Amino acid sequence: MKYLNKKNIIILVALLLLAVCTGYFIKKKGTWNHGHENVFQIQDEKKVWTCSMHPHIKLPEPGLCPICNMPLIPLEGADGSDDIHDHSIYLSPYAEKLAEIRTKKVVRRPVEKEIRITGKIAFDETRVKHIAAWVPGRIDRLFIDFTGMRVNPGDHLFSIYSPELYSAQEELIQAYQHLTARRKKGSPNLIKQAENIYQAVKEKLRLWGLTSEQINKIEKQSDPEDHITIYAPTGGIIIHRDVAEGSYVKIGAKICTIADLSHVWVLLDAYESDISWLTMRQKIEFWTKAYPGEKFYGEISFIEPVLDPTTRTIKVRLKAENIDNRLKPEMYVSALAKVPLAGDGLPIPENLSGKWTCPMHPEIVNKIKGRCRLCTMALIQIKSKNDSRNFFYEYPLVIPRTAPLITGNRGMVFLAVPGKKGHYKGREIILGTRAGEYYVVKKGLMEGDEVVVNGNFKIDSSLQLLGKPSMMSIENTNAETTDSAKKNRLQTLMEAYADLHHTLSRDDFEGFKKSASNILLFLLKNTDELSAKYPAFKGWTPLLKEAKDLSNAKDIKAARNGFNPLSERLITFYSKGGNGDLPDSLYVFRCPMAFSFKGAKWLQSKKGTENPYFGSSMFSCGTIVDTIEPSTDKTEEGE
Repeated sequence: MKYLNKKNIIILVALLLLAVCTGYFIKKKGTWNHGHENVFQIQDEKKVWTCSMHPHIKLPEPGLCPICNMPLIPLEGADGSDDIHDHSIYLSPYAEKLAEIRTKKVVRRPVEKEIRITGKIAFDETRVKHIAAWVPGRIDRLFIDFTGMRVNPGDHLFSIYSPELYSAQEELIQAYQHLTARRKKGSPNLIKQAENIYQAVKEKLRLWGLTSEQINKIEKQSDPEDHITIYAPTGGIIIHRDVAEGSYVKIGAKICTIADLSHVWVLLDAYESDISWLTMRQKIEFWTKAYPGEKFYGEISFIEPVLDPTTRTIKVRLKAENIDNRLKPEMYVSALAKVPLAGDGLPIPENLSGKWTCPMHPEIVNKIKGRCRLCTMALIQIKSKNDSRNFFYEYPLVIPRTAPLITGNRGMVFLAVPGKKGHYKGREIILGTRAGEYYVVKKGLMEGDEVVVNGNFKIDSSLQLLGKPSMMSIENTNAETTDSAKKNRLQTLMEAYADLHHTLSRDDFEGFKKSASNILLFLLKNTDELSAKYPAFKGWTPLLKEAKDLSNAKDIKAARNGFNPLSERLITFYSKGGNGDLPDSLYVFRCPMAFSFKGAKWLQSKKGTENPYFGSSMFSCGTIVDTIEPSTDKTEEGE
């Protein structure tokens, strides 16, 4: 019994040792496996972070882009997207939040295309009158003392001594006395003859500028007056005085010029691209710096039929009321034409078809046949070119201006896939004109589609990283390294710069912000390759920051400050041979008054001065200081 107890004790000890060892190895193995599984789990969850503007940046943790300081976003896989569309991508809720994705429905709504034009106030030429001498004589009293004086119809202008007028007065007095005598005693034939002589003398004096009251007074006098006062036939402002007291004048000599300023013309310079949106009798609002915040309105009365070959503009004339005479000739104005669009994306014209107008005065429009009230010509019936147009009076289909990605003539939008949260697909569309904050869609979308209006650039960048077709990569599929492709990029750069210049010269800050974003995107994408191809592009890394600052300008003054260094760099580049891949000459302009008379330069592809540093306040200030001709030799590869 004692032996068995001892044996049992040994067995128990052995079992305990075995259990301890087994547990140790099991625990050790389990701990290693657990740790190994965690390693793979961490590797599986490890994300790659990239910049939406610089997709070649790939970092293992979140932070800021080392190039542009934008927040990095996680590079997501295309989970479940391959069965949707080649341009499709899936974004997790976290990725959507980081990319700040926002969408809006495609809708039909009333929109207006806005045409911004500059110009100046001018005299209404139909209300400018020249007062001339109808008879020779001496100006002994001039009542219009100075230029700028206001006169009303019937106000005295000058007093003249004229032998011819003295003789005509004697003739009138004698003719009147003779007629009076014949009426008392004489035959009907003699009375009629005396009346004819009397009326002829009165008409001669009337044509010489005398009023009916003056003529009636003279005929009742016994002796003629040695001086005759001439009165104003019209009212207005004396804008020019050609004689002084004591001057001798001949028949036809100009005495003064009177302009009626109750109505004025507004002469606008419209570009070729704007002509199709401007029509007769169209209402246009305009404003001047003299009256901040106040709008005036005019109506198009004439569109010149010939384009100015220097400025590539056409004159558009408005007629505007100026009852209080606040609009002064030669004032600079900025105008805005708002053109409502029909469902086909074209302007809704004023319904003039079937009405009657004057061939010489097209601003005259009547509902019935008749004669022009200005020149008495017979009116002709209007046959509108839009008579055969199939109008769509429903509202046009539009998307917000931030929705499409545009390159050249191509446009793309990203749509939210219905029923699949976080799935987006790209679609090429055909855009119509831009109307304020919207684009008209001609083809590719339907009402109710949901398009991305914010974050679309980031979606496109993600597609590039995944090797899928994207807006920015499609152009690289057709021999991107050929000379024609390089030429297109340089043309795109100049066009983007021209857009900046155009918006600044027209004080269009909203348009400038859009153009600044476009040129920043272009430089981010192409600077590296252009630096390799063209030595003049080397060292342009600081330009990326300058372009970013340009796109972040808070007002028009900051925009103009940022435009200056960009212009200097482009002038340097094209002067060193970069113009070899452009078809036309470039002109270097300089404004000596910019930046407190330090002066500043800019580039234009045409000769007419369009000052970007002062805009409408000094639109034509500046001269051509250099011409950059297209070179025949291609620039060599980077040295």
